[in-house]
Amino acid sequence: MTIQIEDNLVGNQAKIYSVIGQELKTFAVNAKQKTIDLSSLSKSVYVIKIQSNKEIYTSKFIKTKRLCYVVKMQLLFD
Repeated sequence: MTIQIEDNLVGNQAKIYSVIGQELKTFAVNAKQKTIDLSSLSKSVYVIKIQSNKEIYTSKFIKTKRLCYVVKMQLLFD
């Protein structure tokens, strides 16, 4: 899956969680476009969270056998 990242979030960490809140994957956000290997994840719904000092971006996505569908991107303030 490839995600587009806003400038203010580059340099932070992103985390992928299961729908029950289990942290599954952590990676550095080091560019405005990031490709994430999701081959180790089974078909399900997941949440990706990118947190800066002031903001938290979250998005739900659905992984199917071959594709990922982003459900919603949401900005939360810390």
